[in-house]
Amino acid sequence: MPRFNPKKILAPVDFSKFSLEALRAAVDISRIRDAELTVLHVSEDPSLPDTYGQASVVYANWQSVRKELQEESQKELEAMVSEADADQNVKKLSVWGDPANEILRLADSDNYDLIVMSTHGRTGLSRLLMGSVAEQVIRHAQCPVFVIRGKDK
Repeated sequence: MPRFNPKKILAPVDFSKFSLEALRAAVDISRIRDAELTVLHVSEDPSLPDTYGQASVVYANWQSVRKELQEESQKELEAMVSEADADQNVKKLSVWGDPANEILRLADSDNYDLIVMSTHGRTGLSRLLMGSVAEQVIRHAQCPVFVIRGKDK
């Protein structure tokens, strides 16, 4: 049986302490396997209230808010990659959309060999209400998924 040797690793992060630990694991794996590493953050658009006739004003304001959020996300991504002691050649992506869908889309379209990510380790009602990005990725990814489980202790 051939040895698993990932050459392209995707590490989705949400800026939590759990995703930092998963990113550190992804950095280690990429060094051991001499693999390309991409760190991905997916921002979700918050739902906007109904404006009844003020859509153009809200749209203009939202565009500026979204630009500021994108810049902040990029700074946080840079800081997290630095804190994880990743090499300078790590690719960093910040995109908008549904996290699970964007992770799966990118993993498939760019032919990643491995996804390394965290889960918050929620159980019961909080997991039911919040859902699990990691679970959706595990169920639908076309490549192996290595999940680091975080605990709030």
